[in-house]
Amino acid sequence: MSHRSTFSAAPRLPRLLGTWLLAAALALPGCGGGDTPPDSGPPPVVVAPVGDPVTQTVGTAGGTMRATASGMAVTLTIPDGALPTNTVLTLTPQAPAVGEVASVKLSPGGLFFAKPITVVLQYPSGTLPLATASLRQRLGSDDSYLVTTVDAATRTLSARLTTFGGSGMDVLAHPAALAPAGRAQALRAQPMAEPAAPSDGSLTATNTTPMADIIASIRRQSTILEIVGDFDAAFALQASVGSLLNRRGDPDFAATATLFLRESHDTACLALVAALSETRTATITKATDFAPLRKKAGQWWLIAEQMDLDHVGCAYASIDDFTQAALDLTQRELAFHKGKFSAANLPSLVAEPAAGVKASRRSKLEIEALEAAAATLDLPPLLPQGSDHKTASAHKRPLAVHSTGLASIIQTELLDPLVTPAREAAWTVAKAGQSLAQYPTVMDAFGSVPALAQDAQFVRTRIEVRVNNAGGETLGHSVLGFDTVPDKPADPKRTDTLTVNKSGTLAISGNIANLECASAGTETLKVTFDDTEVATVSAGGGNLLAGALSTLTPPGLLQSAGLSPDDKGSHTLRVRRSVSPCAATLGITDDLLATVTLSFNERRIYFSANPGGYRYGSGIVSIAADGTGYAVHTDNPPVEQCVPDGSSTICGPAQSATDDSPALSPDGTRLLFSRPDALGTPDGIMLARANGSGVTELSNAQGRDIDTAPSWSPDGLRYAYVRMAYLNNAYRPALFVRDIGGSAAVSLASFQDGSLNGTAWSPDGKTIAYARRSASGSGGIYLVAADGSSAASLLVSDSRAQLTPSAWSPDGAKIAFGGDGGIQVVHADGTGLVTLLATSPWPPAWSPDGNDIAFCGGGIRLMKADGSNVRQLWTGNANCDLSWR
Repeated sequence: MSHRSTFSAAPRLPRLLGTWLLAAALALPGCGGGDTPPDSGPPPVVVAPVGDPVTQTVGTAGGTMRATASGMAVTLTIPDGALPTNTVLTLTPQAPAVGEVASVKLSPGGLFFAKPITVVLQYPSGTLPLATASLRQRLGSDDSYLVTTVDAATRTLSARLTTFGGSGMDVLAHPAALAPAGRAQALRAQPMAEPAAPSDGSLTATNTTPMADIIASIRRQSTILEIVGDFDAAFALQASVGSLLNRRGDPDFAATATLFLRESHDTACLALVAALSETRTATITKATDFAPLRKKAGQWWLIAEQMDLDHVGCAYASIDDFTQAALDLTQRELAFHKGKFSAANLPSLVAEPAAGVKASRRSKLEIEALEAAAATLDLPPLLPQGSDHKTASAHKRPLAVHSTGLASIIQTELLDPLVTPAREAAWTVAKAGQSLAQYPTVMDAFGSVPALAQDAQFVRTRIEVRVNNAGGETLGHSVLGFDTVPDKPADPKRTDTLTVNKSGTLAISGNIANLECASAGTETLKVTFDDTEVATVSAGGGNLLAGALSTLTPPGLLQSAGLSPDDKGSHTLRVRRSVSPCAATLGITDDLLATVTLSFNERRIYFSANPGGYRYGSGIVSIAADGTGYAVHTDNPPVEQCVPDGSSTICGPAQSATDDSPALSPDGTRLLFSRPDALGTPDGIMLARANGSGVTELSNAQGRDIDTAPSWSPDGLRYAYVRMAYLNNAYRPALFVRDIGGSAAVSLASFQDGSLNGTAWSPDGKTIAYARRSASGSGGIYLVAADGSSAASLLVSDSRAQLTPSAWSPDGAKIAFGGDGGIQVVHADGTGLVTLLATSPWPPAWSPDGNDIAFCGGGIRLMKADGSNVRQLWTGNANCDLSWR
């Protein structure tokens, strides 16, 4: 331990030290203190007989001894467990030496106590102890001044003892006095020990003591304490001396106190070095061993920072050393818990590591508290006169800055990775026995983890929502939650969208189990329509929903919400579990199991077909999504072509116009279609109401040019289309974009030969897909930026590729097309090409909810988005240019 020379402290140093040292005296064992009223003058000299010896046998239960020495009452209190066996103790009053108030010999000398005993000396009535009074114990040839509490109100001096005598080193080296340090430190202390002198053990009280004697005694004791590794006691002794000096009213208090504060900083640094070493070398046997190591190092770091008057830091324990040691300890903890979880997929091991994880969480919380405390420290730096304030301010750095987020490291590197194996282990139990019994233990260990609460909410949960038409046929079907418990935890499907047939029914069925915990009681399942309760079921055990709820009707749902039967909006159906004591115990705050958006705007599929007889041209027709409600929107009956010839008129075979390539607007109110053979009326892209009325021309294809394959932008303000320009006896295709309002067309791509077989605008409005076939027979699906900012790129090759305006999935993730491989789906980035139906090359159309795909094939057919459940919707003769909105 080094000793520095003194210097003059800043003016506010005494006040600061008084505040800090008071806190130290309250927090650290063995620190005395107490306010003493101003001295009213020296007390009268005590003249009294020495007193009679007192001998008493004290056993393991402890006891109290009383004697009188020079008129002062002497009381020893021995606590339970301080002595290992019945022991004869003697207090022998002695004649006080010059300067002493009283003296008593303690026998037998060399006796050590397993617990500190308390000694109290009370002045006679009419006398008061001075504020500078102290108790001094003879240990061998040295006097050790004890940390003494002076209480003027009771006229007492009090202190704690661990021995009746012997040498100072014997005191520290004795196992009873140094149990935490261990035998190794005790042996290190032996070279400084002197022969025991049991007969010399005595305790004296003095009203004044030379300052030099006090300082020398305390410094010697603190040095011995440091040598044997008892840094807590050394620091407490050094910090407490300030209280003693302040009480004595010493004129050099500030300088002397600063000396001991410097000494306490050195001690804190030594303690920090030892604590950091311990974080790397301590034997770990259980998860709770980590927190004390982390706490000890953090506390000594904070103390060293606060006591660093000269802002020099710790020579062998820099902030980098501290941070690295903390990181190393975190890595040890990580390895320890990973070892515990190495076979956590076995259900029997789920409960065992939970305590360790819980301990790690506590360590994380302790670190967060430590960081918060350091960040909020508001102590002014203790600067010597003439010091570099800028350097000192830069040195004073809160722990929160330098810990590199240790709490965050524990969370991200230790706790977060361990959630998965623990969750999977609990899941294995849940899957095997359909039981949640393991989840409360795991959730208690990890705390608030939404994934674990979700598991508890959704194990054994299956909700099926089915939309039927009036004939009982299923038009829409969705399964939410878990159909069966999968092998590993997974996010259940919780939302879906279905289109309602107003003349049909809506049915909810499935299985929802009660939660499992000690506080389980009656639970309630509620179904709401636009937040209006429409169905409820309660249960106190087993299943909340085992089978089907009452069948709901669309008119009844609309009526319950106070809506018109003709409503065509979208509404929300929710299935939720009411908050229960069990849910609160498991930490479940999200009681919502399923949300289904119900669209009362009946979806329709538009296509071109021949609605009339012989020589009729194709028109635009539609059917409802359930295959019913066939409607004709544009009709092109045959028209005779008659030419006057002199006095007569010659009429040729009747002909008709053709309408094809329908595209319904995003809001379902307008219709684009192509009319290439208009028999004298304008050719091009036509705009009409959704029912086919109000036809107006948008583009005018001149001569033998053909405008076809329109598709809407998602905002309904623009459209893309293909122009087949006839030039030099050949058609040359090009892709154009144009505003609905009629601005000039912008070309995005053009070719010298071949054809473009459909366009489709992406849901985000940024990209247009088109199908291209060259004269040589090559082709595929291409993507081009809708604003023309980049050239087209090939998505997938297919020599017979065709697209409908509904080729993009509603979420924009996939494109469905027809071609050489039949009906196929590819991701928008060109990956994941799959064939849904190899027997039909016709271009398909996605349903607005993304659940189904419609296509031609002996009429209009329907299948699920994964290619399953192929079924017939309509049996007429249809052209394959579908649009579904």
